[in-house]
Amino acid sequence: MDVAQLIETLKQKEQAKAQKIRRQGIRETQYSQIQMFKEDTKKIYRKLGLKNIEAREPPLWQKQRHTGSQYGEKKQSIMKEQNG
Repeated sequence: MDVAQLIETLKQKEQAKAQKIRRQGIRETQYSQIQMFKEDTKKIYRKLGLKNIEAREPPLWQKQRHTGSQYGEKKQSIMKEQNG
């Protein structure tokens, strides 16, 4: 094996190790963000620099309450029809 091939091989190994270290850093960042999101959602948004969080859809409990009120109205109209 001549010197040029040896140098090239060592450069490739060094680049592979550097890439491995970068990927590990990315994984650690993702893991910490996921854990922070699970624990405290506001904290993660503050850390990421997002000031306003816009809600595009109403929360699930509002949808359920709306659906429940519709059910109640239907039930009342059925009861009125049955009672005459």
